[in-house]
Amino acid sequence: MDRYGKYSETTVGNSNSRATALCGGKAHGNGTETGYGGFKDFVAKTLTNGSENWPMSKAKNKGSKPQPNDNAKAVVTDLVALNRD
Repeated sequence: MDRYGKYSETTVGNSNSRATALCGGKAHGNGTETGYGGFKDFVAKTLTNGSENWPMSKAKNKGSKPQPNDNAKAVVTDLVALNRD
């Protein structure tokens, strides 16, 4: 089973958190979600008013470090995959 993160304004990289600010991001440590939140949840909870986490996500702890344009690349990858279907 995939360990999906729960969309949030920041990725929290500790073993007790599911919070991720990366589109399609996985949960850290023991955190799990039973299903993928979907693009609607990503927009509402991560991008908030459009001024957060674009094109790069934010992180709180030492967990996963945001990479330049990580959210932009993740969204494009998902959109291309949809087009193939």
